[in-house]
Amino acid sequence: MLQYAQATTDVRVLDEISGSECGFCQGQIESIELWTEAGQWAVGDAWEPTDIRVQYPSETQPAYLVRLVLDVPGATVMSAEGVIDEWPAATYPNYLVAVEWVGDRFVVQGVDSDTTS
Repeated sequence: MLQYAQATTDVRVLDEISGSECGFCQGQIESIELWTEAGQWAVGDAWEPTDIRVQYPSETQPAYLVRLVLDVPGATVMSAEGVIDEWPAATYPNYLVAVEWVGDRFVVQGVDSDTTS
């Protein structure tokens, strides 16, 4: 969903699945909205999650904790005038996403791109 929002600058669905307390989520939405105001967007190849592990909710942890390795190919920030910026490829070996079932959908409550376990 994040990649779609970066490419189209349409943050409606990203906003719907992002918890209000998710700093990563809200920061991404704000950045994309700033790009929109500046007539910019990002393009790149598909992200590749591997080694996905899920820890189910418990009485002490209400969220699903999804741990994975995330390979993000390079991307390019564009505008009508051409290339604005180039982002290098990166691998996040300990990516963590916390999601909860809220109402009728999963909502991202937090993202940590550099967890240690």
